Amino acid sequence: MARLHIFRQGCHVAMSGEAACFSASDLAECARAYDPHRYPAPLVLGHPDSNGPAYGHVVKLDATEGDLFAEVEPSPALRDLVQAGRFKFLSASFWRPHSPGNPAPGSLSLRHVGFLGAHPPAVNGLAPVAFAESLIDFSGCDPIETAARIMAGLDAPALSFADDETETAARRMLGQRIGG
Repeated sequence: MARLHIFRQGCHVAMSGEAACFSASDLAECARAYDPHRYPAPLVLGHPDSNGPAYGHVVKLDATEGDLFAEVEPSPALRDLVQAGRFKFLSASFWRPHSPGNPAPGSLSLRHVGFLGAHPPAVNGLAPVAFAESLIDFSGCDPIETAARIMAGLDAPALSFADDETETAARRMLGQRIGG
């Protein structure tokens, strides 16, 4: 799973030319109302009207200090496209609170997260798109802190171990096999 910075508070101009303003509380309500069992917002290329094809889905939304983050499960194909540099920007699409088809009527709802290549996003200042490698290199820093960061979904430096007890503790925290 990866965590992406998909939107931020403020006034933004959509591709249609329409301006809309979003507060931190709007984004917090959007995150609270998001239910992937009711409607799993797809990860798409560009902004297709049909919301597809899906290259993965949003598992969870989190609003923090006026920024909206999505925990996503991208497909291997999308990971490859992003890692190849084909899609560097993100653009979130929303249903307004009273739009037909809104899966959470009364709340701003995430429709999809579009991955953009050449077209600049309407919302500037988002963190760059990146999917962390799932491999762990055991060669370089505090393993307990690193294991905790990995479990929290944060970026983490590589692991190294001073002794067997520390390695065992870090591997237990990560749910990895212990011993040869």
